[in-house]
Amino acid sequence: MGGKVSSGITPAKTKKVMQEVHKPFQHILILLLVAMTTRGEEVRISRALAVELAFENNPELAVAGVTVARREAEARWAGRLENPELELSYNNDFIGEGEGEGVLELAFAQRFPITARLKKEKQLRAEQILLANAEIAEARRELAGQVDGAVIELLITRSLLVQQRELLKINTQIVGFLDEQVAQGLFSKLDAAQAKLTGLKQEQQISALEAQEITQAALVKQLVGLEPDTTLLIDEGLELPGSSPDRRVANEDVFKRRPDLILALTKIDEADAAVALEEAKKWEDISVQIFGEREEHDDEPNGLVNNTLIGLGVSIPLPFRNRNQAGIEQAHLDRIEAK
Repeated sequence: MGGKVSSGITPAKTKKVMQEVHKPFQHILILLLVAMTTRGEEVRISRALAVELAFENNPELAVAGVTVARREAEARWAGRLENPELELSYNNDFIGEGEGEGVLELAFAQRFPITARLKKEKQLRAEQILLANAEIAEARRELAGQVDGAVIELLITRSLLVQQRELLKINTQIVGFLDEQVAQGLFSKLDAAQAKLTGLKQEQQISALEAQEITQAALVKQLVGLEPDTTLLIDEGLELPGSSPDRRVANEDVFKRRPDLILALTKIDEADAAVALEEAKKWEDISVQIFGEREEHDDEPNGLVNNTLIGLGVSIPLPFRNRNQAGIEQAHLDRIEAK
């Protein structure tokens, strides 16, 4: 369970897939959005354009774009050394013997990691950028399915309405014909009453479909970002394609085109990078210090003399108690969850 699962999809391939997913029809959107400046007008869209409009106007996708920018900013500043420290101190014996002796010390200290912590941090930030883009691609896939399904349901309802209205028109003609025949004694009144009852049922079905159409059109307009009082026209029907799609597609090609699979694998890669970073934090940074001293002391019988000292110091933390066990264990649990 603790073994690493290879995704089989490199970051370069993942980035390429993300770019494929994020291609907007910007020229179409600009023309359409300019035409939508007035409320209550007619707007014509297709299934593909409805999806692109939803991508453009969905606030959650906009927020996700900010998340990507935040991850990129974190990556730009990741893997840097901590700020150096400058120390200055001076002491003398004015409250002691008062002979004018004193020491001036200037020190420069810098902390350095003894593990590949900085490199691991950069790798983690890079994986987090891929993860943020994968989350956007998966959100777009889900939104596209939701929008396309809503448009298709609206098309089905409108198609049923056309059929029911045609049937009602035919039934009205039949009722008129039967009334004439009943008046001439050629048909019974029961036949005419049955035809009229059929017409009432058809009117009820039409009323229910009209209410359903209003609800479905409102959902489509909400998903694509149109005003509620916009008249929505769809330039597509429910005709089937002339031929069946080719089902002989290699599994590898299918996997590369699935944002949800790429998202799952990217989560594992990000968790692996997090484990590597936490393990690199097992050893704390060492501190290297360069210092210089200017000393004045009393030297009999010459009096006060000056002396200058330069030194190098190293501070090494000993991991006797804290070896980042909590962070490592949590990272391994996160990887299990991602897997």
